[in-house]
Amino acid sequence: DEISWGSAYAKHNIGGILRDVELIALPKNYIERINIKTTFDRKFENSTLEISASVLSNKSENTELKIKLKSPDGKDVILKKSIFEFNENKGILKNNINSPQQWDAEHPNLYMLIADLFVDGKLVETVNTNFGFRTVERKGNELLVNGRPVKLRGVNRHDVHPLTGRSIT
Repeated sequence: DEISWGSAYAKHNIGGILRDVELIALPKNYIERINIKTTFDRKFENSTLEISASVLSNKSENTELKIKLKSPDGKDVILKKSIFEFNENKGILKNNINSPQQWDAEHPNLYMLIADLFVDGKLVETVNTNFGFRTVERKGNELLVNGRPVKLRGVNRHDVHPLTGRSIT
C-alpha cells in the first residue's frame, strides 16, 4: 500500500549510522580545510591551480604550510609557489600548471596534493588530497567537462513499484 515512506529510503530504514565511522585524533595545531580549484585557459591546454587553506593554530607559534604536487604517474610537479602566507589563519596559493593531464570519466587522471604543516619547524601533520584537473560547466542543455559534451545516461535510480517492488517495468 505504501510506495514511499518518510523514514525509509528504498525500503531501507535511514535512521542511525548506516556506514563505517572513522574517528581521528588531530594535533593541537592542524590543517582545518583545503580547497582545490582548477581553471583551464580557453584552449583547455594549461590550468591555474588555486589552493585555499585554513589552519587552526596558536598565533604565538610559528606555523608554516608547505605543499607538494605529484602527477598521476607519481612524478613531482614543480610549483612556483609552495608555501602559504596566512592572514588570520587562512591563505591562498595560485600556480600555473602547463599541460596537466586532464580528468574525465574515461581518463580519471588524479594528481596528489601533499600539504605538510610545520609548527616551530617540526612537522605536525600531513594531508594528502587526490584531485583532477577539470572544468565542469553547463551551456544551454549540455553538460561540458573540459569543453566537451557529456551524455548522461542515468544514475542512482531508485524506483519502487507497488506490484513489482524494486524491479522496474
